[in-house]
Amino acid sequence: MSNEQSSATRTAGHDARTVTPAERAGALEFLQGLSKEMSDGKVILPCFPEVVVRVRRALDNPETRIAQTVRIVGSEPLLAARLLQTANSAIFNQSGKRVIDLRTAVTRLGTRLVQSSAMAFAVQQMRMAPRLKSVSSQLKELWEESIGAAALCQLIRV
Repeated sequence: MSNEQSSATRTAGHDARTVTPAERAGALEFLQGLSKEMSDGKVILPCFPEVVVRVRRALDNPETRIAQTVRIVGSEPLLAARLLQTANSAIFNQSGKRVIDLRTAVTRLGTRLVQSSAMAFAVQQMRMAPRLKSVSSQLKELWEESIGAAALCQLIRV
């Protein structure tokens, strides 16, 4: 059996997944390109959305008022939409009264969840970057494993 016909198996916890030769080639191509850019001194990685840094700074400061956080989050429409969607989910909206303003959503979710949502938003934006397309399936798998681990940690903590 040749190297091209065989496939590498990656173990993640107890699950094993077969990595196709095309996926392996895509990951290798990405790493070679990154290596060349580093050698040339011009590494261009997808940018981390600046709004996440601003949200984190604001929420780390105990003197930040809710209006400031709402203004920062509102500067990124996709993040604001995600927070509204989360605030209207069954777990956070047991009354069934629809939340339509960002201030109520941010208040309902609390600082930890707003910060976590902002970080998840940033990771998703980076995952969708055209430059990372060749390793998108691996990034998606890593993201899903991370979400699972975070959910387990939350359950254990409660």
